[in-house]
Amino acid sequence: MRRVRPEVPAEVSDLVSRLMEPDPEMRFPSARTVSAALTGFTLWLPHGVTPAAGNSRQERIGRGRVVLVEDDPGVRALMVALLQDQYDVREAEDGETALTEITRDPPDLAVVDVGLPGMSGPELVEKVRSAGLDSERMKVLITSGDLPAEALGGLSVSSADDFISKPFAPVEFLSRVRALIMRRPAKSSDSDTVLTPPPVGTTRPVAAETLSLTVSRLLAETQLAADGQWQRLTRYVRALCRALPDTGSYMQLKDDRYADVLAAVAPMYDVGLLGVPRHTLLKPGRLDASERSIVQTHCSIGAEVLVGVAQAYGSEVQGLDVAAEVARSHHERWDGTGYPDGLIGEEIPLAARVVSLAAVYEALRSRRPHRPPLSHGQTVKLISTESEGEFDPTVVAAFLSIAPRFEQIHLGK
Repeated sequence: MRRVRPEVPAEVSDLVSRLMEPDPEMRFPSARTVSAALTGFTLWLPHGVTPAAGNSRQERIGRGRVVLVEDDPGVRALMVALLQDQYDVREAEDGETALTEITRDPPDLAVVDVGLPGMSGPELVEKVRSAGLDSERMKVLITSGDLPAEALGGLSVSSADDFISKPFAPVEFLSRVRALIMRRPAKSSDSDTVLTPPPVGTTRPVAAETLSLTVSRLLAETQLAADGQWQRLTRYVRALCRALPDTGSYMQLKDDRYADVLAAVAPMYDVGLLGVPRHTLLKPGRLDASERSIVQTHCSIGAEVLVGVAQAYGSEVQGLDVAAEVARSHHERWDGTGYPDGLIGEEIPLAARVVSLAAVYEALRSRRPHRPPLSHGQTVKLISTESEGEFDPTVVAAFLSIAPRFEQIHLGK
């Protein structure tokens, strides 16, 4: 299916392949499980506008507008195939053409290759930023098949909003585009007036903290999280951000504004559990295959909820796009065997890689219906030596360098 219809989301292709497995043991165990697995697929559909909708300016704005600046026709064709059903897509194959197109009708997102003929990608980004299209007005995703990740990470800190190396997995490219489109300022229903949010960093992300505290309290009240999880998790995440290196993509975590937002929204990672049957979540014995599939839908459910809130109040609550990334991807594994998308390595959003380790530490140190809490030493050993392939090795190394601090945070110090 991926070969014949590359525009179909990879997660749908994988589901169809599993449904068509000749071996019954490899298929879903029941129709109920299939229904649960399908729950999250509405997450990435256009809201309020279908692919068959008209081409009025308001409809195009509702879909999100993307300019692809890429000189390789094959890569550009793949990007178009992946995006055209969800976004209004325009193309340019060189910097000069792109500059004219972008300044004439600014998009929500520009996907810009570094090695363009004539004007380079970084030069193009600098010109559009100088023309007044700052990050609030237009997001930029930098791409390159030549520069190392460290160099691309530097560009994303200085002028772009994110970066991706080529060749990329389709699901990774779609994830980056979706996240950046979600960050665009909300527009009023009756005009194109931008509802400008307060400048990032002028205050702590209080609205996001309030929302995440509410979610944590609900999870605690329903016995799905331990008391005090909100305070501990935000502190774990801040400690990890400080301990990670200031190289490559990890440089983003050295921006205090971003780190504050990530810490504020981190406790919402399991909000999707509120949409899963409670008797399944609290079952004292081992879950069967059908029950595990149902529980795994909490990643898609949580992300869908947060995307919906972001679309309604994204200009008023900082970080909902980051929260949605974390909710969807915190069960992805570094070796690619996680869920729901089977992302591997750096395909997994950085925010999710940080929060997943902090969340596992918190879960292992907390009592659960089916087991007692583990000690600090047991937890460190399990994360560092007994969970091969689960976590980003760089995040694990940072955790080990400050493991005593995690113990202090757990003890409320």
